[in-house]
Amino acid sequence: MTNIIGLGQDLDGKITNSRIVVTEELGIQRMTEITTATTYSAGLSSIGGGGLNVPAIYSIHPEFQNMSVEAVSVSNKPGGLAEITTQYVGFLNDVEFYWPPDQTPASFAPNPAAAPKIVPGIRLFPAGTPFDKFLNPSGDWVHFPVVVQISFIDSVANEELLYSDWKVNVTEMPSGFRGYPLPQPPVAPYAENLPDPVPDGFKRLVYFGPRLSSINVDRRGSLFNQVRITFKDYYKVFLYQVGSA
Repeated sequence: MTNIIGLGQDLDGKITNSRIVVTEELGIQRMTEITTATTYSAGLSSIGGGGLNVPAIYSIHPEFQNMSVEAVSVSNKPGGLAEITTQYVGFLNDVEFYWPPDQTPASFAPNPAAAPKIVPGIRLFPAGTPFDKFLNPSGDWVHFPVVVQISFIDSVANEELLYSDWKVNVTEMPSGFRGYPLPQPPVAPYAENLPDPVPDGFKRLVYFGPRLSSINVDRRGSLFNQVRITFKDYYKVFLYQVGSA
């Protein structure tokens, strides 16, 4: 069998042409690796059993253990060759995410100085119309007029805890997230006092403060998640009828 220089006698080797690393807004890194291989080892040959040089989706990079495959494309080139473009996502350095996800900082090993900076994306949006017991009982907020949206990277290993420990309308908004302070409402949670006797049709407000309102999780490769959570004011209004306690 003819030996193509760099690809080996059995034509199952590959040549790495380039690696390009892009660091995204939240700190996670995307690496585009372009390699040259034979059409057989790239899976473009009619002969069965080929494709050994095309990495599987979610497989781990052989050199960077915190990088996994997110996408692969293969294109035919002249001379029985093919170009394999593999998109990896993760981190070039070791990283460990603690639980809960707002805990700071994410730890890096063995060389913190060489690790990418992982930061949450924090955005504030108007919450909508204010609550009024008589004029607008279905308002969006009582004391906290903004929605806090936080985007961050976390380990897939924490995914089960994310859904079990962080619950919609239950989890209170923390004072900060990974070292970044969050705005706080001017009023602590409270419940309006009940008059004695309670008049018919009395509406009682129970204010819980900002709480978790949604969780969205996007898988990045096989090792990390990109998570978006929102917090907003949460309250309930209880209507009392005659004879109710």
